Amino acid sequence: MLKKFRTYFYILAALLIISCERRALVSVNNQTMIQVKVAAQRISNVNCDIYNSHIPHPKISTEMMHVVLYDPETDRIVTETYISDTTRDASGQLIVSGYVNATPGEYDVLVYNFDTESTQVRNQNSLNTVEAYTNEVQANIRTRYKSSVNYDEAILYEPDHIIVGTELSHIIPYHEDIHVIKTQALSVVDTYYLQINVSGLEYVSSAQALMGGMSSSNLIGTNTRNVTEPAAVYFEMQKDNVNGKDVICCTFNTFGKIDGIDSDLSVTFDVTTTDGRRVEKTFDITPIFETLDAKEHHWLILDEGYELVIDPPENPGGNKVNGGGGFEPVVEDWEEEHAEICL
Repeated sequence: MLKKFRTYFYILAALLIISCERRALVSVNNQTMIQVKVAAQRISNVNCDIYNSHIPHPKISTEMMHVVLYDPETDRIVTETYISDTTRDASGQLIVSGYVNATPGEYDVLVYNFDTESTQVRNQNSLNTVEAYTNEVQANIRTRYKSSVNYDEAILYEPDHIIVGTELSHIIPYHEDIHVIKTQALSVVDTYYLQINVSGLEYVSSAQALMGGMSSSNLIGTNTRNVTEPAAVYFEMQKDNVNGKDVICCTFNTFGKIDGIDSDLSVTFDVTTTDGRRVEKTFDITPIFETLDAKEHHWLILDEGYELVIDPPENPGGNKVNGGGGFEPVVEDWEEEHAEICL
């Protein structure tokens, strides 16, 4: 009996020793850091491929980004936040960082800048539907150009650059220290330079243009341009003298040219003269988009065979338009410029 009792005692003691064994406890920290490198240093007509340094060029920067984590299985938002801590790396590139609360698991991560003026974002509930877009122009502008574009085609304001980064199927593990998600954000917007020769530039008070055959939006979760709903983009133009030629010119932003579009790519110039007349001219520029300048540098130079002719006022001493909302009729001398070419 005593021997059996000792046996039971040793078994119980062994079980107690095993059950009291000291094991490392895994402390789960739900804080995850997001670090986004803004890779926007080589964009044509923004910071390289500058054709004309006299005119303004878009700036790409941000002070705040929206971070959204989706469940890859349900394609629904799990958590989201905004990050705004900014630093620069050794090469000078902007880094935006911050924290998001997320339990360990697998996520599709989307980040985009949240401080654009004209570019808006909708349908964020799904990674596959989140869409960057711009509003249609005011009704009076639409009516003004109803004879210039297909009336079924929207006329939109040009977008700001929106920089987007994605990390698909990212695993956030069980962790004690801060887990870090690093990603790179790129612009989903193109910038073009447009220029046309003008005869009678001194009679021009202001000018605008419509560029047809452009993508109307971008599904930023998958970086997919909308190619089923072409739109015309509306933007302002400026006077200048380039290499001894009087021109109107500008840089403009777009979600991109639609490749293989059935209709011709066209641009409509709308000029208001100093005596209040309106001159409108539409050109088919499909061949311009096929040039090396257009393909490699996004330069749309309407030179040979293209010209706007502005007749002098019939009453030179009559009322003049000051160009409010447009530009003053001042032409600067052309200077030699040396610009970096995007490679």
